[in-house]
Amino acid sequence: MSWLRSTPPGLLLAVLITLLRLLVIDIDPPVRDLTDYLPKDEGFYVFPAYDLYERGDAFVDHPFRLTGIPTITNVGAYLGLVVFGDNYLGLRFGSVLFALISLLCFHSLLARITTDRLLLNILPLIMVSDLSFGFASILVEPTIARMAMMLVTMLWLDRILRPTPNTIGLFMHGAGSALLVLLTYPTNAFVLPACWLAIAMITFQAEGGYKRSLRAVSSHVVGVVSGITLLLGLIWLLGYNELAQTAVTGKNFEHRVSLSPSGLFLDLYSMVQANIFRLNPALLLIFLGSAFFLFRRPVRRWSPALIIVAAFTIVFFAQTAFINDYPTRKLVILLPLALLVIAGSFEHSLEADPRSVRGRWIGWTLALILITGLLGQILLYHKNASFLSAQVSPALLPGIVIALVVVALLLFRRAMEPASWWNARWVLCFLLVPGTWNSVRSMIIEREYAYADFMHSLRSYDGAVFIGAASMGFRTYNDIVPRLNPYVLPGGYNDQWPVLERMAIEDTTTNYAVGYLDDMVEFQRIGFHEDRITVLNIWETMHENVFVVYKEKR
Repeated sequence: MSWLRSTPPGLLLAVLITLLRLLVIDIDPPVRDLTDYLPKDEGFYVFPAYDLYERGDAFVDHPFRLTGIPTITNVGAYLGLVVFGDNYLGLRFGSVLFALISLLCFHSLLARITTDRLLLNILPLIMVSDLSFGFASILVEPTIARMAMMLVTMLWLDRILRPTPNTIGLFMHGAGSALLVLLTYPTNAFVLPACWLAIAMITFQAEGGYKRSLRAVSSHVVGVVSGITLLLGLIWLLGYNELAQTAVTGKNFEHRVSLSPSGLFLDLYSMVQANIFRLNPALLLIFLGSAFFLFRRPVRRWSPALIIVAAFTIVFFAQTAFINDYPTRKLVILLPLALLVIAGSFEHSLEADPRSVRGRWIGWTLALILITGLLGQILLYHKNASFLSAQVSPALLPGIVIALVVVALLLFRRAMEPASWWNARWVLCFLLVPGTWNSVRSMIIEREYAYADFMHSLRSYDGAVFIGAASMGFRTYNDIVPRLNPYVLPGGYNDQWPVLERMAIEDTTTNYAVGYLDDMVEFQRIGFHEDRITVLNIWETMHENVFVVYKEKR
């Protein structure tokens, strides 16, 4: 049990919190202004896993394709369904495992960046207390798998490069990272150039000379090409044309590409609006301040793990500026990167005696950031009735007290002199407060089960065929048979109504569908009749009319 005694208590508590979320794994997603997420999204992401579990074939109504399908997420969902059955525990259990992998890999990287006990204890707790991370860990949200695979790749690369990189190790990492990208999601492609940048920086610092650095990067690139070729070759031998499906998938991302200056700026600005920053402005400000302090230090003094974190952060921002497939909820993938940058900054730049001039300047800067974050939170959410009911969250009060204590220590020199225990790192404790309050309120105090109840009510339709995009997300707790749209990609709303009309005309059986209130007019236009309406009350602030419609046999 020596490993248990040497493990930071903060990490153990963070693991416990992640596991305890299994107790609320069947709750509804929060209000849409927080996550922009609905049950039908979960159905889109794992329709192959559900079809394989219920119908014995992962691609019953759609040609086989790997690109654009979150394969690793589907594997987790399928295993959960097999073990725990057709319920939210089975569907979402894989997300909890990915959250645990993310947490453990994050802490392993953190330990390679800093040895400070406070940082090793507090940063994992900040990570798991974040509302976006909490919901990503219990919803079928591919971003938690993206995060896990990104952190696995980073940790693996750090081990390959210690103490000195070797050609075979870099080749194997290249092939493995390529497979992880293809099996996770296309927009995790930033991982590959991030690896190349990190390898170039580390090998140049360690060995010197561009030739050795270029040789190391080339070994990794060859591995990437080999990994991609191997996977596509195996798929081709099985009789599938993945390249053709890749071309179709590419069209689904075209509208997300930005090449104009204004588009690039808006995409970068959208990252500032990520939920992890929107719900905790102080985190954004401390992250930006930490990046500023960190990049003032010579790169040669950085640890390899910190160089890897910096490379991944830079390349992620660069990719997202051009191809923004990360809406506010999906940007939770930035959370571990931001916290690791903060850790590196405190390790390298902020370890000054708080009684010194430099320590006071740093202290004032952080106090200003802290107070600005508090004011920013008040301004952002004072009018957001759906979340704070037009009141300042009680979670702000502890942060205000901490800010006043910091300012008092800075104002009174005599009070500072005996306070050698005080260090700027303690300001990070404030970041726990908003995340903890938001998570407790959303996931415990005001949790709802309306979607699960609605799916239970669909048992009266067991065996019936359901068509339409929304129907894919309401197949848990019942045995309805959703038919995936065979003519367009799942979730392709531009052609939804013509395709539904075509499916209803071609099918001689009675077709049912699930829809939301705004869909009723279109359903009536193509000949569907209202069968049942259920009002879902989410936190008593949003009312979603989810209904069942049907079209009689011809």
